[in-house]
Amino acid sequence: MTRSSRDWVSLDGEPLRLAEQIVIETMARSDVMSRSDLAAKTQLPRSTLVSAITSLLARGLISGTDGLTKGPGAGRPSHQIRLTLADKRLLFVDIDPTSPQMTLATCRGDIGPSSDVDETFVFADERSAPPSATDLDPASALRFQALARAHSVDAVVVAVPGATRATSSGRAIPKSPSSPSVSGVPVAVETYANLAAMGEAWFGTTKSATNAVYVSARAMVGVGLTLDGRLLRSGSVTNADLARLSSERQAEWRVLHDPALVRAQGPDSTREHAAVNFGRAVGETISNLVTTMEPDTMVIDGALGDVAQLVADTISAELGYRSRLRSDQLPHVRPSDLGADAAAFGAVALFRDRRLAQLAPAFHSPTVSWSD
Repeated sequence: MTRSSRDWVSLDGEPLRLAEQIVIETMARSDVMSRSDLAAKTQLPRSTLVSAITSLLARGLISGTDGLTKGPGAGRPSHQIRLTLADKRLLFVDIDPTSPQMTLATCRGDIGPSSDVDETFVFADERSAPPSATDLDPASALRFQALARAHSVDAVVVAVPGATRATSSGRAIPKSPSSPSVSGVPVAVETYANLAAMGEAWFGTTKSATNAVYVSARAMVGVGLTLDGRLLRSGSVTNADLARLSSERQAEWRVLHDPALVRAQGPDSTREHAAVNFGRAVGETISNLVTTMEPDTMVIDGALGDVAQLVADTISAELGYRSRLRSDQLPHVRPSDLGADAAAFGAVALFRDRRLAQLAPAFHSPTVSWSD
């Protein structure tokens, strides 16, 4: 026996909380939706949807926006719903040994300009050995949380080079009991390649792909894997091989991510030669992964600038030669649409995804808010 829409509205409990959760999860990837689109995607009875929206508005999890419709029927009042999570601000800190930087972003996907981070601040102990996701300690947390407080942000996401043994839900830096005033700012740590892969899956090149691979061309080369927009952590062997390759060819490949050369205009034979060698080596290393995973798309680090397409073409040719897939099974290899901002967009995606996951079981508490 099914409940009527009238029964849903009359119950201020489990059914209403469930309807609220459905609305929030439907809006997870869209900051603003019309009520009609929301009704079509949730398939909730109209009266149930109205009750859920009314309750979420009262709790501050969504807000209404005024405006006029566009296209057919233009000029009529529109009923838009906005996810207030989009108002949250975060600080993205990129721990790159060559040029550590920080970027302010909003959960709406507005990425601000990057600025340099004081190396003595980020690499407090040893600049030549940047921290990894497994050895950041409370002292490091305090440095990043102080940075967050200085910029009035709601969270910090730190990108580290290399592989991480983080769990599927990520790993938070421990809070320091000696500084409760700043310990409430969450600090998440993830590899650059994983963040960039998430950025592409939520906002960029692989938004419509089922499964995808992102290849970062940093000082520490790595891959990030996504399935339906979610991170996969099954590429540790491939990342270990790429890390060894990076170490062996560090001098040769430095020209690819040297900021001065990347910014240089016009072709550069040295960079082109390095790009071809890089593409061949990476294509050979990840060929088994591609054969196993059969990704729809492979995205090449947009920070490579003018040689990104050359790297993509070289990897594509190498995969065609080495993988055991038919030509129609090979991934489409292309440069990033998000360029050098892919990891910053990934930081936004990580925070949104994690906050929504934290919120989901709490829908049974009608007092929950984004700041809890």
